[in-house]
Amino acid sequence: MSTAAEKSSTYHIDPTLALPSYRTTAGRLGMGPSFGNTELWVNTKNTGDVERVFSIARGQTVIGSIAIRFSIAGRPLRDAGSFAMTEAMKVYTPLSLDLEEVAVEIHPAFLRRRFDVGGSIYITETMFLPLSSVHDSKQSDPPVLYQMVQLENRGEHEQDLRINGFARLRGDTSDDVRAAYDAGTFALVARTASADSPVRVFGLTREPTAYETSFDFGNVYSMSRTAPLSNTTDAHGDILGSLQLDVVIAPGKSERFAFKTGIYEQSEPEKLKHFAGVSGMESLERTLTALDDELHRGEVITPDEVINDGALWSKVNMRRVMARYPIGWLFTNDPGVTSNVVIRDCAWFVMGCDYFAPEFSR
Repeated sequence: MSTAAEKSSTYHIDPTLALPSYRTTAGRLGMGPSFGNTELWVNTKNTGDVERVFSIARGQTVIGSIAIRFSIAGRPLRDAGSFAMTEAMKVYTPLSLDLEEVAVEIHPAFLRRRFDVGGSIYITETMFLPLSSVHDSKQSDPPVLYQMVQLENRGEHEQDLRINGFARLRGDTSDDVRAAYDAGTFALVARTASADSPVRVFGLTREPTAYETSFDFGNVYSMSRTAPLSNTTDAHGDILGSLQLDVVIAPGKSERFAFKTGIYEQSEPEKLKHFAGVSGMESLERTLTALDDELHRGEVITPDEVINDGALWSKVNMRRVMARYPIGWLFTNDPGVTSNVVIRDCAWFVMGCDYFAPEFSR
């Protein structure tokens, strides 16, 4: 993507909801943005990977790093003379990225990354936590992280791609995690055997080509070959949950899907049905609508647009740390590290946010 560096210092306004976002390149970010809703806190890296998923109710990191990798099919040199390439001959080579060529958009609702491969395959990743309105005292946000992917083939030839999602399912829980594939949710469902820990669900919005639990962390970072998954979940412990999706995209066509990571309590099996039922686009639209409502309440207007946007982004950052605790709405000034609440700090926070979220302050 040749224009990433040129756009790295430009300022972009979402044309639909007039929410300000910033564009840069991944190479200019020291780290990725953090996201929060009433249930989860997520830290990201400048590479686009998730660093960890923190459960606010548990006060604990329940899933470690999550990575999405793209590979393109080819044939080994020894088979170059074959007239037709069979499935057995295919070798998927990971796509390497120059972070300076990855365009990044930091939006109040999401993190979006765009890059292309050879001017033919265009890839867009959109990561977000769903937000609903804080104006309903009984409503909580879905405990689901979405990583949406759009693949476009703008070239003249068919493209054969493999997309892998990897999740370290243990987090900071004990190292006896077991996972099983659930065909109804297209997901790996992980539980800790020896402790009362949340259920972790790592899935896709469509049926994967293959899945696996293993200790093959090298497959995440391999630069030469992406190993196919085995459709087995025998490995248990500090395991890597992996999902594989193989797609063939014709010229001028595109594919859309999403990886989803959900955190649920043991006593909430009905939530798995919701996990499978809500699409990424539907959830993102709801999030944008909720933010548009909340961020345009109690607006600060000055002659300086930078000050105006700074005031709006202060509300974005306040919204991300508004969390649902067993006793109600609260705030911690150390999100993702602890769920402890300092009443003094919470009192100051209430005084600062009541002009746009009075229901939270009360």
